[in-house]
Amino acid sequence: MVAGVASALLLAGCVSAPVAPAPPTAGEVQEYNQRILDLTYDHNNLDGVTARLMSSRLTDADSDGSALSYCLSDAGIISAGYGFSSSEGFSLGTVGTTRPPKADRVRLYRCVAAHPVDPSVYGGMVSVEEREYLWQRWTGWVIPCLETAGYRVRDFPSKKLFFDGNVPIYLSPYNLLGLSNEQYAEVDPTGRPVIIMDLEARCGSPFGAIDRLDHEG
Repeated sequence: MVAGVASALLLAGCVSAPVAPAPPTAGEVQEYNQRILDLTYDHNNLDGVTARLMSSRLTDADSDGSALSYCLSDAGIISAGYGFSSSEGFSLGTVGTTRPPKADRVRLYRCVAAHPVDPSVYGGMVSVEEREYLWQRWTGWVIPCLETAGYRVRDFPSKKLFFDGNVPIYLSPYNLLGLSNEQYAEVDPTGRPVIIMDLEARCGSPFGAIDRLDHEG
């Protein structure tokens, strides 16, 4: 079936949206957390420091990141909190322009190794199958619908970049519309922009059947 015809049928309600696949396996979560640990090591310049990633079987505290926070607190780290980037891993906040001492960066690295976090909370990890689902949903349904409504999705990544895992999963088509501050100004009682809610009501939620992603980002 020609892509344009498939999109038209989807928008007309003649074709069912793809069914969401299973979430990441335990092995994929383990690989993800190892990658985050390695990025944390590189970003914090920790040559020669070692730490072994503990099991990625998460407790409730691990899942929401509080176990990591408790670990840092118990280690006596006094810098201004910590941050996370899917391209750099974890890093400590700075006080003014002063970089946290290496001893604190080592403690951060070892806490990250001891308390791998839920990738749906940090980084929005999805399985290969889920990424395929989102690609089909966005390119075959959401983006054509937005274009029919008169909007243009800007700088949407290529399929290669998307499947290489280098694109934040929360960068959905709704975040790439180039809307003005004025368009975002009207919000509902929960603080969500009314224009985005109206477009989602017309074109569907960005994550469809992958419910857990609707609560993040």
